Amino acid sequence: MKRILLAILITCSLQVEAQQSWQWLKSPHSYGNMNHKGMDVDANGNVFTIGQQWQSADYGNINIQHSGDYFSLYLAKQDAAGSYLFAKKIWADKGITSAVIKLDNTGNVFVFGTCYGYTLHLSPTDSLSYSTTLSPTDQTKFFLAKYDNNGNFLWAKKGEGATMYSNARAITNIGPDIYIGGDYNGGASFLGLTLPVKSANSSFVLKVDNNGNGAWINAATITAMTFMTALTNDGTNLYACGKFQNTIGFNNVMVNNPLATSGGGERIFLFKFNASGTAVWGKEEGGIANFVTTADDANNANTLAYDGSGYLYMGGSYQDPAGNISNQLQQPFVSKYDVSNGSKQWTVNYAGNIGNAINGIVIDSNANPICVGEYIGNMTIGSFNLLSDAGSRKGMILRLDKNTGTCTSATGIGNAGEKANVQRIYMPADKSYYVVSGSYGSMLHIGNLNTTSSGNNTDFVAKYALGKPTGVGNLAALSYKLYPVPATEGLNFELPGSTQGTISIVNILGQTVYRQDFNDAKGHIDLSQLTAGQYYFKIQTQDAAGIRTFTKL
Repeated sequence: MKRILLAILITCSLQVEAQQSWQWLKSPHSYGNMNHKGMDVDANGNVFTIGQQWQSADYGNINIQHSGDYFSLYLAKQDAAGSYLFAKKIWADKGITSAVIKLDNTGNVFVFGTCYGYTLHLSPTDSLSYSTTLSPTDQTKFFLAKYDNNGNFLWAKKGEGATMYSNARAITNIGPDIYIGGDYNGGASFLGLTLPVKSANSSFVLKVDNNGNGAWINAATITAMTFMTALTNDGTNLYACGKFQNTIGFNNVMVNNPLATSGGGERIFLFKFNASGTAVWGKEEGGIANFVTTADDANNANTLAYDGSGYLYMGGSYQDPAGNISNQLQQPFVSKYDVSNGSKQWTVNYAGNIGNAINGIVIDSNANPICVGEYIGNMTIGSFNLLSDAGSRKGMILRLDKNTGTCTSATGIGNAGEKANVQRIYMPADKSYYVVSGSYGSMLHIGNLNTTSSGNNTDFVAKYALGKPTGVGNLAALSYKLYPVPATEGLNFELPGSTQGTISIVNILGQTVYRQDFNDAKGHIDLSQLTAGQYYFKIQTQDAAGIRTFTKL
C-alpha cells in the first residue's frame, strides 16, 4: 500500500476549493434596524427573503424608504450569485408585527403576516382596507398575499375580528397548495373560513389553495395559551410544533403538560396531521418548566425538517435547569422522531444562556441533519469549542449524526466582537449547496467574506457550495472505498483498479487543507495534524470524480 503523507503548509494549504466554499455573503445596507423573518429559494437558485425594517435600507442599488413610525416589511429577491434583483416594501399605517414567506411549486411567493391599523399597502398601487370600526392598535389583523416570481403583486386576503389578537408564525407548501399556522384569540373570518372564538391564544393550521380559497382549518382545543411556531410536510402529511401550558388538542388527540399539576410552566408540542387536516398523533417534550413566556424562547420549538425516509427533526430551545423568569436561560436542542407513530429516537441539547437556540434544520446528502442557530458566551459541543464571546451573540452551524445525534462538525458565525445569529437554512434537492440567513450588527465575517452596515441590526444571506455529492461537473461518479469513518489518526482509500488522479481534503469553511497526486489503487493518509471536525474527501481522475464526507475525531 502506498503511503501518502499529509503536510499542511501555511503557504499552500489555504487554497479555496471552488466547488466547496463560501460563495458569497450579502446584506442590505441598513440605516436603522431590521428583524429577519424568513427565507426561501426557487428552482433557479434565486433567494427570497423577508423581514421587518425600521428606517431606510439599500438593497444593492435599490433603496426602500421607511414609512411612518412603525416597522414595515421588505420583500427581496437575489439571484444565484447574490445580486439583488428587486426589493419591495409592504407597510401598514400602524405597523406589521409578524410575517413568514414560502414559494409554491412554480415559484410564486406567498407572504403570511399580521398588522395593526386600517390600511395595508402591498405595493405602491395595491392595498387592503380593514374595518374602521375596530381599534387600529388593539386588534391585529391577518393577511395572506401572493406575488409572482418577479415580485409583481397578484392578490391579498384579509382576516379580522372585533377582539382578535393574532400571530402569523408558520408556512409550508405541498405543490400549489399553501398551509399556514399561527395563533390567535378572539375570532375572525379568514380565507372564507371561520376561526372559532377563543379566550386565550389558540394554535391553528389552515389549508389554502393557490387562489386564496381556504379548504379547511383545524383550531386547537386549549385550556391556556398556546403558540404554533413551525410547519413542515412529507409530501402528504403535515407536522406542526409550538409551545403550550396545560393542555392542547386537535380533534381527538390531546397532549398534556406532565408538570402542570405541580405548577409547571410551558412545554413543547408536536402534532402530525393527515391530508384532510385531521390530527394523527401528538407528543410533548421540553426541559424543566420553571416559567412561562409569550416569546419564541424558553421551552420552544423553532423548526422542523423531514428527512424523506420516515424521520422528523425538531429544533429549538429548552429551559435551562438554572433558568427562571429573571435570567431566562435556555439550551439549544434537537430531537429526532419516527413519523409513523411519533416515537422519539433521541434528543441532544447544549450549553444554556440567554437566547441560545436551534433555529433551522436541513438534511444533507447522507441523511444527516445540518442545524443552524445562535449562542452567547461559551459553547462546547462534544470535541468542538466554538468562539467564546461573552459580549456578542454568535451564529453556529452544526452537523449531527442521524443515528445518535452526535455532533460531527461545528462552525461559528462571526468574529470576536461581532454580533450575529443564523435564523434559516435552505438546501436544494440535489444537496449541492446551502443558503443561510440571519442578522448581524455593524460587521460580519464568514470564512474569507465580510459585509458591513450602518444599522444596529441588519439581515444577511450567505451561500455555501458543497459540490455534487457523487461527482464533479460533467464527470462520471467515481466509486471507491473510504475507511475508517469516523477516522482518528489515518484514513484509507481503495479504488477498483490502478489509476492516476488527485486527492483533496476540504474543511467546512471551503479551505483545501490537503492535496496530492496519486498513481495507485490504494493509499493511506496521515490525519494526525488535522483538527477534529467534518471534512470533504474528493478523488478526481481524468474520467470520474467522487466526493464524500468524513469526520476526524
